[in-house]
Parts: sequence; structure tokens; C-alpha cells
Amino acid sequence: MRIRMLAVLLVLLAVAGFAAINWPAFTAPTKLSLLVAAVEFPLGLLMLAALAVLVVVMGLWLAAVQAAAQVAARRHVRQTQELREVAERAEASRLAGLRAALDEQFGQLSARLARVEEAHHAELRDAVNSLAAMIGELDDRLHRGPLPPH
Repeated sequence: MRIRMLAVLLVLLAVAGFAAINWPAFTAPTKLSLLVAAVEFPLGLLMLAALAVLVVVMGLWLAAVQAAAQVAARRHVRQTQELREVAERAEASRLAGLRAALDEQFGQLSARLARVEEAHHAELRDAVNSLAAMIGELDDRLHRGPLPPH
């Protein structure tokens, strides 16, 4: 951007220098035709005025384009930020849902594990009681003596 601005300024300075050097030729009256009438006016001054108007119009147009670009860029940044916030909220919501689902699954697994553990304890108690009864029965047989033959 600075290089372009510098180039424009150099061209304008060159035109101003050229006009200053040739000022008598720029101010020399010339017969100009306006299709319906003829007037005597310095052609150089007319061309310089046209150039000045063109430079001002182009400067205004450039300023308007830059202002519109800045407004669009700000709007784009604002929309991007809003979309980022929406995405972050959605991601947080998904993570919260996932956490709740995992907590529910872990709760179910924990309850199932507790039931299985209780069932194993009951089976172990039954097996220990059976084993104790068998040992008690064998102990009784040993203390009673040998069994009579059949």
C-alpha cells in the first residue's frame, strides 16, 4: 500500500513540476471549440483542473472502497467470533452429555458389579457351609468308629 501511495505522489509531483516549468505554455490562451460555441481559454489550465478533479474523485472513491473493506472485515471478524463461541458452547454441551452418559454407564456397571460380587459371596458362603457340613459329617463318622460291614 505504501509503495502505491508513494508512486502516486511521485507522479503528481512530476506533473506539478512539469506544469511549473512550462507555466507560460499552460497559461497561454487558446481557442477552444465547445461544439456550439468557441472560447479562448488556457488549455493547460483546463487539463490541470481536469486532472485535479480526477485525482480528488479517485481519492474519494479509494477512501470509500477502503472504508467498505474495513466494515466488511470487522463484520467478518465479529461473525467468526460469534461462530467460534457457538461452536465452543456446542462442544461444551456435547462434553457434558458425554460425561453424563459415562457417569450413567459407570453407575450401571458399578451396580452390576455389586450384584455379581454379592452373588459370589452367597455362593462362597454356601460352598463353605457345604464343606463345613461334609467335614462335620466325616468327623462324626471318624469318631463313631468303623462302619459295620454290609
